[in-house]
Amino acid sequence: MNTLQALLDEFTEATRNNRDKGTQFEKLIANYLMTDPQYADRLSDVWLWGEWPHRWGSDDGIDLVARERSTGEYWAIQCKFFDPANLLGQGRH
Repeated sequence: MNTLQALLDEFTEATRNNRDKGTQFEKLIANYLMTDPQYADRLSDVWLWGEWPHRWGSDDGIDLVARERSTGEYWAIQCKFFDPANLLGQGRH
């Protein structure tokens, strides 16, 4: 088993419900985006939606917001932590 799969399995076991699982997964992805060289060089900031200073009322499905280093443009990011045993249907990928 690879390290990522072990971490995801740990999330599944340690979280109380799907909301908690989703929040922990969002934090993992935010950390990944700020540390993986492919993204860390490109992004200056990554926020959870609730921590983004410019957020508005409803999140409209946005989980993370990232700011591109070179342009200052924002990325809206949606994170999904699906059970690998479930297949994604049409319109969900």
